[in-house]
Amino acid sequence: CFDETWEAAVGVALDTIEAEQASTLEEGANPTYSFQRQTNVASDTLSQSGRGASAKRCGLSKCGFRPSDDATTLPFLVPANAM
Repeated sequence: CFDETWEAAVGVALDTIEAEQASTLEEGANPTYSFQRQTNVASDTLSQSGRGASAKRCGLSKCGFRPSDDATTLPFLVPANAM
């Protein structure tokens, strides 16, 4: 059950969470994640050329979308970070 494949998958998940803790300034011109699409509905895409709202490093991981699939206004989805 907990073999090398599982361990590698957990490692990738943890690396992603750590990368998403970086501040907007730390990311510079190359964010680890961006999403942008043509739409008339603001909650269907991320602001600032797909980067989402600016964020400072605080220990939480950034999240561009809520579980309901609409974009977040602020960069941190606190309930998800509390889990």
